[in-house]
Amino acid sequence: MSTPTRQQADWLILICVDVTAPLMLAWEKHVGGASTAIGIVSALLVLSGMNGALLLAFNRRNKRQSLPTSKNFILAAIGLATVSACSAMVAVALIPGPMSDTQIALSNTPLEDIEPGRKRVFAEFLRRLAAIKRDEDAELEEARKHPFSPPLYSSESFASIDVIHETEEKVKKYALIDLEYGRKNEQAWSDFRQKMGSVDPDYLRDLSDSQAERLGIESKTLDAEKQWLTSTVALYDFAAENSKDFKVQNGQITFSKHAAQAEFEKQRNMSKSYLDRVTTLERDLAQRQRDAQGRSGITFP
Repeated sequence: MSTPTRQQADWLILICVDVTAPLMLAWEKHVGGASTAIGIVSALLVLSGMNGALLLAFNRRNKRQSLPTSKNFILAAIGLATVSACSAMVAVALIPGPMSDTQIALSNTPLEDIEPGRKRVFAEFLRRLAAIKRDEDAELEEARKHPFSPPLYSSESFASIDVIHETEEKVKKYALIDLEYGRKNEQAWSDFRQKMGSVDPDYLRDLSDSQAERLGIESKTLDAEKQWLTSTVALYDFAAENSKDFKVQNGQITFSKHAAQAEFEKQRNMSKSYLDRVTTLERDLAQRQRDAQGRSGITFP
């Protein structure tokens, strides 16, 4: 068996580098070790650096041995490195990375096929939250088919006993949907903490830390909504109990007794302030959820 020539050995080294490097970068992308952008930059830096270093080493060796370095060899080596770099960039761009925990959770993969246990418990939890959210959205969609008419807190919504009772029932219906959604969410989080605590306490701690602020606002929102419901029902109950002592005319509510007028206005303003607080907290909650998602990469329904 003949021994390979010096140039053949050089080609063998270059080919090994230019084939192995793209495969390693593609594998790193596949297992989640690098993003597409990092993979492309790495392909350019690694292949240009390694090929450049090898060509420089070959040239210095040849000079020491008083041997020529063929320009055709150098050009061919540069061409091979270019093809290898392009192949690596295409592979990194096209090869999908590993599915995130959220993607796995919301996929059709059966729970029993999800490993390790941490991902399985998280998938079960996220699917439960998604189901709760779907049920709430369906109930709210049905409720929105019968909007407040006349508008909540408007003078017309106190025009008669029937209108007062109808408005109050709609308030209860809307609020109870949200309150039940909040209760189910809290129970889902409680069950998740219990399960994950026995499977992967470190993961639970990290996730809890990243979601703590959002969960705090969620709890405040639930409390504010309870206050709003109690206050608004009390307002319309007060109006029903005193329906014979006021009249609605020209968009104004006028009580025959000054004390009743003052109490009504006090309760209506309080109910409106609770509703404003709920609206502000819900908006803040949505923003915190987006922020938490950006930090953790996890999307909660």
